[in-house]
Amino acid sequence: MRNDAELSRLLRLAPSSISKIRHRHAPLTAEVMLRIHEAFDIPIAELKRLQARQHLLDHAAPLDAREYR
Repeated sequence: MRNDAELSRLLRLAPSSISKIRHRHAPLTAEVMLRIHEAFDIPIAELKRLQARQHLLDHAAPLDAREYR
């Protein structure tokens, strides 16, 4: 996809919804996962795995540089 407008047309979502999901201001719902799966043939299990990985990254404790000195 070249931009969020193109993606929003393909997924039948408002461009603002794409932006909110991208910036983690809105959740990636089951409905949106299904639309992604249908549009890009990405297995639902893979989408859930990526979502779980991102959740872990978002909530991980920040690294303290002093630990590596």
